[in-house]
Amino acid sequence: MDDNNTLHKLMRVDQVDRSLLTNSNRHIRENFFFYQRLIKAREGRIVAVQ
Repeated sequence: MDDNNTLHKLMRVDQVDRSLLTNSNRHIRENFFFYQRLIKAREGRIVAVQ
């Protein structure tokens, strides 16, 4: 794997993450809890979706 290419991709992802973080923290928390529920559901647990 080309390390420079990988680093460049990671830097691009970091830029996208920063732009998303400038949105509201509330949305980030909502998405976090949504994905947390999704992961638990995929593991076969019963999860109440609000």
